[in-house]
Amino acid sequence: MAGLRGILIDNAERLVFRQVPALRSAEAWVRLDSAQHRCFAQGLTTVTDPGLTKPEIDWLDSMQRAGRLKMRVYVMLRDNKETLDYYLPKGPYKTDLLYVKGVKAYADGALGSRGACLLAPYADKPGWQGFLLSSFAHYDSLAARLVGTDWQLCTHAIGDSGNRMILQVYNKYLKGKNDKRWRVEHAQVINEQDFDLFGGRR
Repeated sequence: MAGLRGILIDNAERLVFRQVPALRSAEAWVRLDSAQHRCFAQGLTTVTDPGLTKPEIDWLDSMQRAGRLKMRVYVMLRDNKETLDYYLPKGPYKTDLLYVKGVKAYADGALGSRGACLLAPYADKPGWQGFLLSSFAHYDSLAARLVGTDWQLCTHAIGDSGNRMILQVYNKYLKGKNDKRWRVEHAQVINEQDFDLFGGRR
Protein backbone atom coordinates (compact mmCIF):
# COMPACT_ATOMS: atom_id res chain seq x y z
CA MET A 1 0.00 0.00 0.00
CA ALA A 2 2.81 2.44 0.86
CA GLY A 3 4.14 2.31 -2.69
CA LEU A 4 0.77 2.91 -4.39
CA ARG A 5 0.07 6.30 -5.88
CA GLY A 6 -2.88 7.71 -7.77
CA ILE A 7 -5.75 10.14 -7.82
CA LEU A 8 -9.29 9.52 -6.65
CA ILE A 9 -11.87 11.76 -8.32
CA ASP A 10 -15.57 12.40 -7.93
CA ASN A 11 -17.50 9.40 -6.50
CA ALA A 12 -14.28 7.52 -5.71
CA GLU A 13 -13.37 10.20 -3.15
CA ARG A 14 -15.95 8.69 -0.81
CA LEU A 15 -13.53 5.83 -0.17
CA VAL A 16 -11.27 8.32 1.60
CA PHE A 17 -13.88 10.57 3.18
CA ARG A 18 -15.40 7.63 5.02
CA GLN A 19 -12.07 7.12 6.78
CA VAL A 20 -11.63 10.76 7.88
CA PRO A 21 -13.06 11.39 11.36
CA ALA A 22 -15.42 14.36 11.75
CA LEU A 23 -13.95 17.46 13.32
CA ARG A 24 -14.70 17.85 16.97
CA SER A 25 -17.18 20.63 17.57
CA ALA A 26 -14.63 22.86 19.32
CA GLU A 27 -12.07 22.48 16.52
CA ALA A 28 -14.72 23.05 13.86
CA TRP A 29 -15.84 26.21 15.61
CA VAL A 30 -12.29 27.62 15.75
CA ARG A 31 -11.94 27.17 12.00
CA LEU A 32 -15.40 28.55 11.24
CA ASP A 33 -14.90 31.57 13.48
CA SER A 34 -11.60 32.35 11.76
CA ALA A 35 -13.25 32.12 8.35
CA GLN A 36 -16.13 34.29 9.54
CA HIS A 37 -13.81 37.09 10.66
CA ARG A 38 -11.84 36.99 7.42
CA CYS A 39 -15.06 37.29 5.43
CA PHE A 40 -16.30 40.22 7.52
CA ALA A 41 -12.96 41.96 7.09
CA GLN A 42 -13.55 41.90 3.32
CA GLY A 43 -17.15 43.06 3.61
CA LEU A 44 -18.65 39.62 2.94
CA THR A 45 -21.69 38.98 5.16
CA THR A 46 -23.44 36.05 3.45
CA VAL A 47 -22.15 32.73 2.10
CA THR A 48 -23.69 29.73 0.36
CA ASP A 49 -22.90 26.25 1.66
CA PRO A 50 -23.87 23.41 -0.69
CA GLY A 51 -24.56 19.80 0.18
CA LEU A 52 -25.12 19.81 3.95
CA THR A 53 -26.75 17.10 6.06
CA LYS A 54 -29.18 17.61 8.95
CA PRO A 55 -26.52 17.34 11.70
CA GLU A 56 -24.39 19.96 9.92
CA ILE A 57 -27.36 22.28 9.47
CA ASP A 58 -28.41 21.80 13.10
CA TRP A 59 -24.90 22.71 14.22
CA LEU A 60 -24.83 25.90 12.12
CA ASP A 61 -28.27 26.84 13.43
CA SER A 62 -27.18 26.31 17.04
CA MET A 63 -24.06 28.44 16.55
CA GLN A 64 -26.15 31.25 15.08
CA ARG A 65 -28.80 31.06 17.78
CA ALA A 66 -26.07 31.22 20.43
CA GLY A 67 -24.77 34.42 18.84
CA ARG A 68 -21.44 32.92 17.94
CA LEU A 69 -21.93 32.60 14.17
CA LYS A 70 -23.06 35.97 12.83
CA MET A 71 -22.56 35.09 9.16
CA ARG A 72 -25.70 34.66 7.07
CA VAL A 73 -25.76 31.28 5.34
CA TYR A 74 -27.82 29.99 2.42
CA VAL A 75 -27.79 26.20 2.59
CA MET A 76 -28.35 23.58 -0.10
CA LEU A 77 -29.26 20.11 1.13
CA ARG A 78 -27.09 17.12 0.33
CA ASP A 79 -28.61 14.89 -2.32
CA ASN A 80 -29.05 11.81 -0.19
CA LYS A 81 -32.13 9.96 1.02
CA GLU A 82 -31.83 10.69 4.74
CA THR A 83 -31.42 14.44 4.30
CA LEU A 84 -34.12 14.83 1.67
CA ASP A 85 -36.63 12.62 3.49
CA TYR A 86 -36.32 14.83 6.58
CA TYR A 87 -36.43 18.28 4.99
CA LEU A 88 -38.56 18.09 1.85
CA PRO A 89 -41.90 17.36 3.57
CA LYS A 90 -41.30 20.24 6.00
CA GLY A 91 -40.48 22.85 3.36
CA PRO A 92 -37.64 25.41 3.40
CA TYR A 93 -36.32 26.45 6.82
CA LYS A 94 -35.57 30.11 7.52
CA THR A 95 -34.32 32.19 10.45
CA ASP A 96 -32.78 35.67 10.55
CA LEU A 97 -29.40 34.23 9.55
CA LEU A 98 -30.06 30.81 8.05
CA TYR A 99 -31.99 29.95 4.89
CA VAL A 100 -32.23 26.27 3.99
CA LYS A 101 -33.94 26.18 0.60
CA GLY A 102 -31.68 24.60 -2.04
CA VAL A 103 -30.87 21.03 -3.02
CA LYS A 104 -27.39 20.41 -4.42
CA ALA A 105 -26.92 17.77 -7.10
CA TYR A 106 -23.85 16.84 -9.16
CA ALA A 107 -24.11 15.76 -12.78
CA ASP A 108 -20.40 15.33 -13.54
CA GLY A 109 -16.92 16.30 -12.38
CA ALA A 110 -14.39 18.91 -13.48
CA LEU A 111 -12.43 19.49 -16.68
CA GLY A 112 -9.03 19.45 -14.97
CA SER A 113 -9.54 15.90 -13.67
CA ARG A 114 -11.23 14.89 -16.96
CA GLY A 115 -14.33 14.03 -14.95
CA ALA A 116 -16.60 16.47 -16.79
CA CYS A 117 -18.88 14.53 -19.13
CA LEU A 118 -18.35 15.58 -22.76
CA LEU A 119 -20.13 14.75 -26.01
CA ALA A 120 -16.77 14.20 -27.75
CA PRO A 121 -13.49 12.76 -26.38
CA TYR A 122 -11.00 14.98 -24.56
CA ALA A 123 -8.41 16.48 -26.91
CA ASP A 124 -5.60 15.30 -24.62
CA LYS A 125 -7.07 11.85 -23.90
CA PRO A 126 -8.48 10.15 -27.02
CA GLY A 127 -11.38 7.81 -26.38
CA TRP A 128 -12.23 9.36 -23.00
CA GLN A 129 -15.35 11.50 -22.58
CA GLY A 130 -15.59 11.76 -18.79
CA PHE A 131 -18.62 10.37 -17.00
CA LEU A 132 -21.87 11.17 -15.24
CA LEU A 133 -21.96 10.79 -11.46
CA SER A 134 -25.44 9.26 -11.43
CA SER A 135 -27.95 7.91 -13.92
CA PHE A 136 -30.50 9.96 -15.84
CA ALA A 137 -33.17 8.22 -13.75
CA HIS A 138 -31.67 9.66 -10.56
CA TYR A 139 -31.84 13.29 -11.73
CA ASP A 140 -35.26 12.71 -13.26
CA SER A 141 -36.65 11.35 -10.00
CA LEU A 142 -35.08 14.17 -7.99
CA ALA A 143 -36.61 16.81 -10.27
CA ALA A 144 -39.98 15.05 -10.15
CA ARG A 145 -39.84 15.13 -6.36
CA LEU A 146 -38.94 18.83 -6.18
CA VAL A 147 -41.04 20.39 -8.92
CA GLY A 148 -44.18 20.61 -6.78
CA THR A 149 -42.31 22.17 -3.84
CA ASP A 150 -40.61 25.46 -2.99
CA TRP A 151 -37.15 23.87 -2.98
CA GLN A 152 -34.55 25.19 -5.44
CA LEU A 153 -32.64 22.56 -7.42
CA CYS A 154 -29.02 23.60 -8.01
CA THR A 155 -27.09 21.15 -10.19
CA HIS A 156 -23.36 21.14 -10.85
CA ALA A 157 -22.78 20.43 -14.55
CA ILE A 158 -19.60 21.30 -16.46
CA GLY A 159 -19.34 19.19 -19.63
CA ASP A 160 -21.65 19.63 -22.61
CA SER A 161 -23.05 16.13 -22.17
CA GLY A 162 -23.70 16.65 -18.46
CA ASN A 163 -25.32 20.02 -19.14
CA ARG A 164 -27.51 18.60 -21.91
CA MET A 165 -28.86 15.88 -19.64
CA ILE A 166 -29.65 18.26 -16.78
CA LEU A 167 -31.24 20.82 -19.11
CA GLN A 168 -33.42 18.09 -20.61
CA VAL A 169 -34.56 17.07 -17.12
CA TYR A 170 -35.26 20.69 -16.14
CA ASN A 171 -37.25 21.32 -19.30
CA LYS A 172 -39.28 18.17 -18.78
CA TYR A 173 -40.55 19.36 -15.40
CA LEU A 174 -40.43 23.16 -15.49
CA LYS A 175 -42.30 23.45 -18.80
CA GLY A 176 -41.47 27.03 -19.77
CA LYS A 177 -41.63 30.23 -17.73
CA ASN A 178 -41.73 29.90 -13.95
CA ASP A 179 -40.19 31.36 -10.81
CA LYS A 180 -38.66 28.14 -9.48
CA ARG A 181 -35.13 29.51 -10.02
CA TRP A 182 -33.62 26.10 -10.58
CA ARG A 183 -30.11 26.56 -11.87
CA VAL A 184 -27.17 24.87 -13.50
CA GLU A 185 -23.99 25.71 -11.62
CA HIS A 186 -20.86 26.32 -13.73
CA ALA A 187 -22.35 25.36 -17.16
CA GLN A 188 -18.78 25.54 -18.41
CA VAL A 189 -18.99 23.73 -21.78
CA ILE A 190 -22.28 24.01 -23.69
CA ASN A 191 -23.14 22.66 -27.11
CA GLU A 192 -24.63 25.46 -29.21
CA GLN A 193 -27.64 23.28 -29.98
CA ASP A 194 -28.55 23.41 -26.27
CA PHE A 195 -28.44 27.20 -25.71
CA ASP A 196 -32.22 27.53 -25.98
CA LEU A 197 -32.76 24.90 -23.31
CA PHE A 198 -31.66 27.45 -20.71
CA GLY A 199 -34.76 29.48 -21.54
CA GLY A 200 -37.03 26.49 -21.72
CA ARG A 201 -37.81 27.18 -25.36
CA ARG A 202 -37.51 23.58 -26.63
